[in-house]
Amino acid sequence: CWSAALGSWESEPAEQDAAAEGAGVRDVAWKPWDGIAEMLASASGRSVTMWTQDASSGSWRPQQGATFAEDVYKVSWAEVGNILLVSFGQTEQRTALLKQ
Repeated sequence: CWSAALGSWESEPAEQDAAAEGAGVRDVAWKPWDGIAEMLASASGRSVTMWTQDASSGSWRPQQGATFAEDVYKVSWAEVGNILLVSFGQTEQRTALLKQ
């Protein structure tokens, strides 16, 4: 993460998402700015995790998420910023809407 105090990039310890259990991240989507907090959604394995950035430290923390019956392949925020479209499933390609 970027350290404004040091004026450089520095690594931070990786936090393991229990639902992902080693699955790689397939997609990441930044939430449109709503004036409240920086947020992104990530798709990993069968789970979607919402992350928020701490304004003082700049570190990212998992906030909430959802688990699906099949692997998640794509996440995309609606322009209004409070609805996340999730594409999942290999056998039957399905979508779900998650409202914040």
